[in-house]
Amino acid sequence: MVQTPSTFTDCRFQRFSRVIAPCVGAVGITAFVCSWFEISTFKNIIPGMAAIRSDAAISFVLSALALRLLVCTSSPRSWSRILGRIAAGAVCLFATSNLLEYLTPPNWGLVHVFSGLEWIDDPVQRGRMSFATALTFLMLGAALFFLNTRRAAKLAELLAVVPVFICLLGIMGDAFSLTLGPDVPSGHLSPLLAIVTFLALAVGILHARPDRGWMAVITSELLGGVLARLLLPIAVLVPFTLGVMRLVGAEVGVEGTLGLRFYVLANMIVLSIFVVWYAAALNRLDAKRSQTQSELERERTLLRTVIDTLPDAIWTKDADAKFVLSNRAHVEMVGASSEADIAGKTGFDFHPPDLARIYDEDDTRVLREGETVFNKEEFVRGPNGQEQSTLVIKAPLRDHNGQINGLVGISRNIQDRKESEQLLRASESLFHSAFDDTNVAMVITSLDHRFLQVNASFARLFGYSREEMLGMSTPEITHPDDLAASYTLREALLAGKSHFVQEKRYIHKDGHVIWAMTNVSLVRDTAHQPLLYVGQVQDITDRRQLEEQFRQSQKLEAVGRLAGGVAHDFNNLLTVINGFSEILQNTLSRTDTSREMVDAIHDAGKRAAALTSQLLAFSRNAIVEPKVLDLNQVLTGAEQLLRRLIGADVTLATALAPDLGRVKADPTQVEQIVMNLAVNARDAMPRGGRLTFETRDVQLRDDNALTYPDLKVGDYIQLAVSDTGCGMTEEVRAKVFEPFFTTKDVGKGTGLGLAMVYGAVKAHGGHVSVYSEIGVGTTFKILLPTTRDAVAQRTEEVQLESGGTETVLLAEDEDNVRRLARQSLENQGYVVLEARNGAEAVRIACEHAGPIHLLVTDVVMPVMGGREAVETLRARHSAMKVLFVSGYTDDAVVRHGIVEADEAFLQKPFTPLALARKVRAVLDGSR
Repeated sequence: MVQTPSTFTDCRFQRFSRVIAPCVGAVGITAFVCSWFEISTFKNIIPGMAAIRSDAAISFVLSALALRLLVCTSSPRSWSRILGRIAAGAVCLFATSNLLEYLTPPNWGLVHVFSGLEWIDDPVQRGRMSFATALTFLMLGAALFFLNTRRAAKLAELLAVVPVFICLLGIMGDAFSLTLGPDVPSGHLSPLLAIVTFLALAVGILHARPDRGWMAVITSELLGGVLARLLLPIAVLVPFTLGVMRLVGAEVGVEGTLGLRFYVLANMIVLSIFVVWYAAALNRLDAKRSQTQSELERERTLLRTVIDTLPDAIWTKDADAKFVLSNRAHVEMVGASSEADIAGKTGFDFHPPDLARIYDEDDTRVLREGETVFNKEEFVRGPNGQEQSTLVIKAPLRDHNGQINGLVGISRNIQDRKESEQLLRASESLFHSAFDDTNVAMVITSLDHRFLQVNASFARLFGYSREEMLGMSTPEITHPDDLAASYTLREALLAGKSHFVQEKRYIHKDGHVIWAMTNVSLVRDTAHQPLLYVGQVQDITDRRQLEEQFRQSQKLEAVGRLAGGVAHDFNNLLTVINGFSEILQNTLSRTDTSREMVDAIHDAGKRAAALTSQLLAFSRNAIVEPKVLDLNQVLTGAEQLLRRLIGADVTLATALAPDLGRVKADPTQVEQIVMNLAVNARDAMPRGGRLTFETRDVQLRDDNALTYPDLKVGDYIQLAVSDTGCGMTEEVRAKVFEPFFTTKDVGKGTGLGLAMVYGAVKAHGGHVSVYSEIGVGTTFKILLPTTRDAVAQRTEEVQLESGGTETVLLAEDEDNVRRLARQSLENQGYVVLEARNGAEAVRIACEHAGPIHLLVTDVVMPVMGGREAVETLRARHSAMKVLFVSGYTDDAVVRHGIVEADEAFLQKPFTPLALARKVRAVLDGSR
């Protein structure tokens, strides 16, 4: 049933019942206490209080409790409802027990309990409650019991209304002094206080109904409610007033014609007053309704104006799907001239059949099933035949009984939006093509540097998935040392700069460092407020490595040139020191006290010569005599020496590739490379470990250019030397090949061992690299170019006599070196012609009448060098042999590190014996 609109809300109805309940309960408790404890104060204040029996007082308390519990809940299974029904049932039990006293012998049931109490002196309290009181309690208790049941709601309401009339009968009896007989002098059906309490309880029950029943009709805003509120007071007060007036006339003795006239006049006055009052009330009601009607018309006009001015098409249909109302936009949409041309027609009259059927199916679902069609995209074909996209909403219209009697529809033209969406999708597709499908790493970040969008190249660059990166931020992948600079540049963007370019370091997912060129721009909104960052990241790790290698190579080249220049001066000095100390050793007996000091000088000179040799090897200026070598044979031959060198606590292992290619290299320098790497590995494993030598063939192709930029494409032999030592940091690894750099304690290393390895490998056209991890170990990898030449066969050394009688022309610009060489050669029996430079050597040769068997000349001298002197003298002394001597290693003779086949060379520093043997070898043709 549709609920009648009421002037009052449910909350106000139930609040009234909640107020009535404690009032009724208070009356019951007060009456019970007064009657049981004979409190006279209440009897004096309220005379009717003493007339309320104890069982009636208890019934009032239970009724109030039931009303209070039942009005607080709507759930059928709540404890409040259960307890309320129990209390209502107890009231019905008390009332039924009293009613049965009138039908059965006395002292039956519960009445006997109260009448048998000896301490109750009042005979009224010891007797039965009146029949009317018991009947009223029975009806009110039953009304409370059925209060919240839907099926018995009408019965509960009827049971509550009947006691109202019983109470009114009692009030009139009290007002008109009615008597029932001589045994009841007062004539009351019940005490007045009980009657008022009954009336309040009945009204509270009527207000407590969930659907409000008759009270809803009385309080309704409709005409029936207004008439009920106007006529009910008349129906109650007019008869009551007329009765009172008739009784008053009878009491004053006005009877007969005068009394009749007086009674008629009084009736006319009372009825006139009520008629005028009722007419005035209707007049006010009609004026209010007229005002409401005018306001409703204004609201309708306003609503119609609003509907017609809306750009959306709005229409309503009746239950037969025929148009009823259409706004201006709907008239234009269907192509009609006015709203009247649409009313009463269907969609088939305005739309093509295919579209009309679709619209009709939607209308059917709304009208038959009550379904709401919400935001459905449809096509509307205009008068020109062009289709447009619309967004449609259709909802059912219901009458006051809830029955569907039509529908309302709203259609919004979204063609422009659809076209904009298509353009946006095309733009987004273009953006995704440029953003996702490019090989350039791109990223979009928020102002707090969190990743909003990354492309596949960006995620791949850092080793993450795109999903992982969307939960990260720029600081999480940026090297900590570059964060401050990055923040500073971004602040400059916020201050107004358009973009910035920064070379910075990032951290890969696996932990290694990536160098990248970052180009960041700031995107602003239409209000020129910062919105987000867009960045492009280019990996420049390889370029940085190449630049670092180039800088390292330049640095090592500069140090090498310095070492070569210093070595030349050292060689001249060491030639004199070592030469004369050797002569002194030969002249002094072993018992001579000065022999020990000369030996010390000679040992220091030899160590200095070895140091100089290492410097020359690092600078790639050492004299090399390359031979075709089998690297496996070199390692196998040096194995015993390596075991003694590294000690017993280091395990030596080899993994030599079979059928290994050949290399063309100086055997001495190859052995030095192996020994220096072994010594370096031994020092890195103070507590023992494992040293491994591994060889294999390697073929470099074009794709290896980034890894080995200094090598040509071709075949190479790789020598890998690995240890399980302490490893080295990145800083140490970057400087490991620099001369004089060492991590050892003072006096325990010169820092030239690995520098010599680097220089020797470079001198043979190879490449050396190092990989190291702290606590894991270090691996040196050396690549040397292969050769197709056969391995040279070893020849037995020929023991040569060191002395001779030939004539030797000696050209040397250093006086001490020249003096040492002359004395050494003369001690061997040679005839020595001495010259300070090449020009003087040419002059002396021209002036000398006899043959000159050998020219011993320094390469670099003032006025004229050794090479020029040789070319000048060979024109006249074609049989003259030549021995070049030099402390330099970058002159014309050996600038490539390889001596020409027809020229002999002796590296400074040399000893007298070495000079004598070299001279003898050159003169004898064995060099």
